[in-house]
This record gives sequence, structure tokens and C-alpha cells, in this order.
Amino acid sequence: MDDEEIKKKVERQALNTLLSRGLYFEIPGRLFFKRHTWKVTIRQQLLGSLDYLTDLYLQIDIDEDKIKANPEKEARRLAGQHAKLMARVVAIAFLNSKWKIRLFSRYMTNWFLWKLTPQRLFDLTLAIKTLSNTADFVGSIRLIALVRTTAPRDPEDRIEKE
Repeated sequence: MDDEEIKKKVERQALNTLLSRGLYFEIPGRLFFKRHTWKVTIRQQLLGSLDYLTDLYLQIDIDEDKIKANPEKEARRLAGQHAKLMARVVAIAFLNSKWKIRLFSRYMTNWFLWKLTPQRLFDLTLAIKTLSNTADFVGSIRLIALVRTTAPRDPEDRIEKE
């Protein structure tokens, strides 16, 4: 194996380890007037959670021209418009289960809304994006699209000829 193949193999192994173990974060807060650190682990998203998250991603609308024209004003507008939506994204990624999402997503959304800083939100968003593993999902879709056994074939390629 050459050097490039080894690098790709090591990168793939690191990604598989990350996907199986998840990413661990600490969020400082309070519990009954005492300082407490909450430990949050984000794991690879299940397909149902990925579906929920995709619906939320599609609700985010950002106009880059407005950001370039007036960055401070647009940043404040986006923060007000999307803060709760981003807290919901983190909550759904954290819960990662149909029933947990249905039962606890509102509570966890509000909890994350009041516990996350913008820097921590950025870190969590990056982790969620990495752990969504959309590359393997798209690869499996492409594989299914290529391997269609019932697809009509060209008459010249048929085994049985008339």
C-alpha cells in the first residue's frame, strides 16, 4: 500500500471509532443552587433522528448577501430567529430515539436553550454534522440506485434472444 492509501485507511478507522463511541461534551450549570457539570454524549444518528434533523435543517434560511451587507444586524436577527431551532437540533441529536424525542424533546430543547453558549453550540453542531454520517447514507442510496435488478434492459443486452 502506498502512503495515500494508508492515510485514507487511518482516517476511515478514526471515523468508525468516532461513530461507534460518539463525542462527549461537558456543559456547566447548576443543580439545586450548586455548581454542576452535565455530561452530554452525542452518538451516531439513527435514520429516524436523521429524518427529524433534516426537517429542521431545511427550516434554516440564511441570506449570505445580507450578512455581508450588515453582519452585526443580521447576526442578531438570525440569533433571535434560529436560537430555539438550533437548541432543538441539539436536543434531537442528543435523544436519538423515536420515543425519547417524542417525550423529552420540548424539555431538552428548553434546557439546551438556556445552557448552551454560542461556542458550545458551534462545537455541538460540528459534532452532530460529523456523526450524522451522511456520506455513508448517500453511498448506500447510490449503491441501491446502481444495482436495480428489475430495471428494464436494452434489448441487445438480453440473454434470451428471439
